[in-house]
Amino acid sequence: MQQGRARFVLAMRAGAAGGARRRYCTPAPDVAPLPKFRQKQQRLLHTAEAEYVVAAGQITGQARVPDSEEGIGSFAKVFPKAAAVLPVKAARVLDRVTVHLLPKGCLDGSVSPTYFRYVSWYTTGAVIGSATMVFSTQSLLYAAGLGAGALPVAAALSWVLKDGLGQLGGVLFCSVVNRNFDADPKRWRFVAGLVLDLAAVIEALTPFCPVLFLPLAALANGLKNVSFLSASATRASFHAAFAQKGNLADITAKAGAQTTAAATLGTSAAVAVSAAVGANHLHILYCVLATTSAHMLCLYKSIKSIALPTLNLQRLELLVTGFLDGNGVQTPGEIGKREVIIGPNGDHLLKGYKPIVTIGAALPSFVSKTGVSLERVAADLSEKKYCLAGTDLVLSGDAGHETVLEAVFLGVRASRGAGEVAQFADFYSALPAAGWDTVHLSLEERDSRVRLVPPSAASA
Repeated sequence: MQQGRARFVLAMRAGAAGGARRRYCTPAPDVAPLPKFRQKQQRLLHTAEAEYVVAAGQITGQARVPDSEEGIGSFAKVFPKAAAVLPVKAARVLDRVTVHLLPKGCLDGSVSPTYFRYVSWYTTGAVIGSATMVFSTQSLLYAAGLGAGALPVAAALSWVLKDGLGQLGGVLFCSVVNRNFDADPKRWRFVAGLVLDLAAVIEALTPFCPVLFLPLAALANGLKNVSFLSASATRASFHAAFAQKGNLADITAKAGAQTTAAATLGTSAAVAVSAAVGANHLHILYCVLATTSAHMLCLYKSIKSIALPTLNLQRLELLVTGFLDGNGVQTPGEIGKREVIIGPNGDHLLKGYKPIVTIGAALPSFVSKTGVSLERVAADLSEKKYCLAGTDLVLSGDAGHETVLEAVFLGVRASRGAGEVAQFADFYSALPAAGWDTVHLSLEERDSRVRLVPPSAASA
């Protein structure tokens, strides 16, 4: 190393377990002595640079370098097609805005690969959904017979209805659906969006029948509340699937920021359009129908892009079927593309998934349907922790997650005939490597396990 001033590269890196940072420096190879060395510090998504003056082994000064690279690529990651046609300067500006709406480190693997496609469709849908709410509220105001200067009265009326009948309807709905949110979050998220758009259409129809304003407005607000509660309940599963580095809180916070930003853009655009639409009720209805259709398309695309690593009955049966077909154990991303959300004629959306293996039938119904004796049921539950008859399955109260997976695997295999010889051990051992969570299962939509009670305890 030469005496006096020299060029160094100084790096800061976090410890393996996220502990204290350590500093090291190395001389730049084959370069003449320079008056400054540069420190480049990676801060997850942000990149910051600073120059320091070194003389006689001491730092004698610091000069801040304008950071032109901060957040570069964040907008293109979310909206690649839009970024490709924008001028470079415009893309850089949008990068600096987008970086504040994304979790830290999202470009470095802190979120799953499907996160960006989800965000692009979700935010687009949120912009359109906010515009829909402006148009439907405009119809509601006209139906109530309120002029342009009576906005505070309309807001108070809408608020009372939402907090009263609306919240009551939402609570009742969530109490009925209960744990189904965890078992099939994609389906219920789509239902939430569909209900919200239905509420908007009802509000847009109120000017055509102002006599029924109060019941229609109350119904619409009740549907909105059902939608909000359902969307909140299912969103947790999505965010947990995106979090790769324990950053669930950051992803949730940024989702709120994305929603706020999208709502601002959508509301602003709808206000500008509504001025051109005017007070024509039919034109407003057309706007609502157009925006709700676009919103449902964006919602469907966003849900289809999610790869959930947890196993519900549909994903598990798709996995087992693919394994028995010789395709190995597929990844959450591959199964997510095959997952059914709506189904033929909307059957899945309306009735839920129709499984190959029926889990959780009441014991009398199970015995009556399968013809299995109670003695065999008791013996199987005691020995194997499950009783499988064809594709009908009853589980013991203390059956573990591996036992449940084995029972479903054998049930799907039995449904394909006696020629199947694939072994559960090979299937189960490959699940973690493919990215599946084999511990937290969402296979049962109701509590219907059987608990064996000793005769002495039963008589007591």
